[in-house]
Amino acid sequence: ENETALQDFQKSLALREKALAQNSDQVKVRQKIAQTLGNIFEVYSINGDAEKVLAIEKKVLSNYYEIYSLEPENTKNLADISVESERMGDFLKDAGRENESSENYKQSIKFIDHAIENQKNNLATLEDQTRLVRFLMQKGSLSQKFAYDDEALQIYGQAAELAEKIYRADNSQMYAFNHTSRTHRLIADIYRKKGDWRKVLENYRFSLNWLEQNKHNPQLDLKNVPYGIAIFSVRE
Repeated sequence: ENETALQDFQKSLALREKALAQNSDQVKVRQKIAQTLGNIFEVYSINGDAEKVLAIEKKVLSNYYEIYSLEPENTKNLADISVESERMGDFLKDAGRENESSENYKQSIKFIDHAIENQKNNLATLEDQTRLVRFLMQKGSLSQKFAYDDEALQIYGQAAELAEKIYRADNSQMYAFNHTSRTHRLIADIYRKKGDWRKVLENYRFSLNWLEQNKHNPQLDLKNVPYGIAIFSVRE
């Protein structure tokens, strides 16, 4: 089944790459190529083929850089490059290629910083603000990669505050709801590393209470909330 899916995705990729020469909207075609490459990546990941996973990840990243060359201020693409650069860094680190890994993490920081600055100038809607939360969480993750824990705490704190504000303005904002809980968990994990158990408990308790208080909100898809409550209850 995986092999059949892979063949279909590869045929789709060939057609879309061919369309690059025939379509004036290069960005649109490359965004479709990104989707297909993502599907191929998933199949290789399921198959556990590390060599092919790394090879396809290089193609994914190269494709996003092509979009960047066409639209250098495309905020979504800036964030996508950051995410893929971080993922490439993770793969290279696992392969023992520390220097290359570090360079990819640095590129990831560069692009997410750019995305954050762009997004800060576009906060007209709650969805725009939620996108900024996601970008801040990406920056926090990268800060942790370099063991900049105090910086990560500050960034996650900003993300948590904004996510909560968004959800309280409109309690149908599922991503803001999830991000609020998750950022406090990430903050707690850093304080656990620091050995500050009062802050650990404070943030785990916030996440637990957040889920408990909102578990009956009919505007949200909350099928995973009972699992989250159980996890935080154990941690507390």
